[in-house]
Amino acid sequence: MASYQRRGDNSFLLVVELGNDGRGRRRKRTKTVRIEDEKLLRTTKRLNDYLMKELHKFQAEVEAGEYINPERLKFSDFVKDWEEKHAKVNLALKTHRNYSEKLKNYVLPHFGNKKLNEIKPIHVVNFLHDISQPGAAISERKEPLSDATLYEIDKTMRVVFNKAVEWQLIKKSPMNGLSRPRVRKKKMKFYEDEEVVDFMKVMYQIDPVWRMLFITYAISGMRRGEGIALRWSDYNFEEGFIELTRSIPAFVDGKPYVKSTKTDENIRIITMPRWYMDEMEAFKVLWENEK
Repeated sequence: MASYQRRGDNSFLLVVELGNDGRGRRRKRTKTVRIEDEKLLRTTKRLNDYLMKELHKFQAEVEAGEYINPERLKFSDFVKDWEEKHAKVNLALKTHRNYSEKLKNYVLPHFGNKKLNEIKPIHVVNFLHDISQPGAAISERKEPLSDATLYEIDKTMRVVFNKAVEWQLIKKSPMNGLSRPRVRKKKMKFYEDEEVVDFMKVMYQIDPVWRMLFITYAISGMRRGEGIALRWSDYNFEEGFIELTRSIPAFVDGKPYVKSTKTDENIRIITMPRWYMDEMEAFKVLWENEK
């Protein structure tokens, strides 16, 4: 049995009866609906039709076991749902790991037991201020968290709260209107001419495998995961370039997690010096002989 009752000028309580429990007590689920459309409130039939539609939808959710009362939902419980129904399904492995690390080490210890709809902007402001202080990191290190780490924690919270809004568990994210943590740019560090010469001298004193790996990184500027994922098929020795087709951003249970870097719009091509391509081609012969 389902019904609704007026609770205020623009609020209505939806009620779904679930019979009696083992002790003879009535079981029911309730949900409050607020209507902001004044025209709808003044039209009896349209208002009744709208509320009956919401009531039937609510009853279906309850009977399917899918309804979660936002007013009782803890932030930690919502994060579990977010992990299972969104993060593991839609996010890249490295992105998911980054968000999970920030949630586990910083956000959940502070907000985990709070009700999702009770977290306000001032709570977030106080939280970010507290963890920015020396000694506040989970590792209890004396140094304060870096600007980049604070920015990533803020970003993680925005992603999670925005999903709560999308799923209509809260009307507005407590992050709305708050400024992002400022990341101060660090001065770029690079080798001077003499240091480049020293680097290259050392490269020709070590094993060819490591020499070609380090020189590849130094010249191409590719990421670590892109470099270790290179295959001979990615090299075009005739035209002198490397085509980046995949990356290994992380390892899962000791095995490489291979991710494609290709999109329909953008294929990364890195042109390399002729002398490098000649040396890499010579190394390929050595590699094939050793294989």
